[in-house]
Amino acid sequence: QALFQEGTQHEFGVKTELFSQRLSIGDAYFDISQNNIVTPNPSFFIDPINNPQSFKADLANKGYELDIVGGLTKELSIIASFTTMKLRDAFGRRLRNIPDTTLNGMVKYDVRDGAWKNFGVFFGMTHVGDQAGENPATTATPLGVVTQVSFYAPARTIANAGASYKVVRYRMNVNVDNVFDKKTIWQPSGRFSLAPYPAINYRFSTTLSF
Repeated sequence: QALFQEGTQHEFGVKTELFSQRLSIGDAYFDISQNNIVTPNPSFFIDPINNPQSFKADLANKGYELDIVGGLTKELSIIASFTTMKLRDAFGRRLRNIPDTTLNGMVKYDVRDGAWKNFGVFFGMTHVGDQAGENPATTATPLGVVTQVSFYAPARTIANAGASYKVVRYRMNVNVDNVFDKKTIWQPSGRFSLAPYPAINYRFSTTLSF
């Protein structure tokens, strides 16, 4: 017999514009759910005779989002976002590489007049909360407790910066990733698979417009 799944998403929020409609601010609440997710039964590994191997579970994710995009002045622009949510599996455990909180922001200043016209600089940062470093097996301890996440990747805040300058049809860009050379780990695939976050990196590029 076919096992049908149904997902629903409810979202509502508010939005406004400031500074002669240069700056847009939006805030939203979301609630996403899906039913009939086949999930291994940890009790099966303790007593396989009297317990089914799997069961059907309903999963949900709820949270808030805040977005700010636009210009504070004609020269100074900003992009920022904040998200907080609570995504868990059927046993209340966090999922690998999915933080509860993320925060991103960037400010950019463009010179409009004078000797430095067409010159711009920016500074940005990304913040990611701590994350489960693994998806633990759906088994149980001899006491009947579901196996928990054994370790978490630490929260990280990474800064980036750069500058650009346009001469006639050429635009030259310099980007510096991980400005403060933050030493941390990211995207763990398990206790024995931890990737280091890339060290400070410099990039130069030139764009020609036709």
